[in-house]
Amino acid sequence: MPELPEVETIRRDVLPKVKGKIIKKVELIDRRILKGFPAPLFIKGLSGQKILNVERRAKYLLFKLASGKYFVVHLGMTGRLLFSPDKYIKAIFSLSGGNKLYYSDLRLFGRLKLYNHYPELKLGPEPLGNEFTPELFKIILKNRKGPIRSVLLDQKLIEVSDASLQL
Repeated sequence: MPELPEVETIRRDVLPKVKGKIIKKVELIDRRILKGFPAPLFIKGLSGQKILNVERRAKYLLFKLASGKYFVVHLGMTGRLLFSPDKYIKAIFSLSGGNKLYYSDLRLFGRLKLYNHYPELKLGPEPLGNEFTPELFKIILKNRKGPIRSVLLDQKLIEVSDASLQL
């Protein structure tokens, strides 16, 4: 599974190639990557959209669109964003300028979704953000039992409410 540093690297690689481009056409090779999101709504909602930015939140890639919508990609275990096809292509995004962005996923654990606003992903503090301090990490770990690995791998566990931050 791509971990946070790999997802950030992917974001940095993809951003200059898609920023400012318009999604001209969306082709879904395998609709299962939408995990229940209606394919016609996904295709219609993305077609004609201009990509303003690609952000990362935890292991999610968030394509900020000019309309205010967000196209969100979670790579799962084997998902990849490519600019040349391979044999596991599940979706093709034709961009202005003639480039294509391919979503490839061997095992179909990844997912694609379209949000009408910034998505609420129910995640804890951003580990690479300024708000994630050693003090905050201590508070998060204070009442946890078990291996630290479990805490670090559970993105929902590192979710802290304002009430739990009071010392």
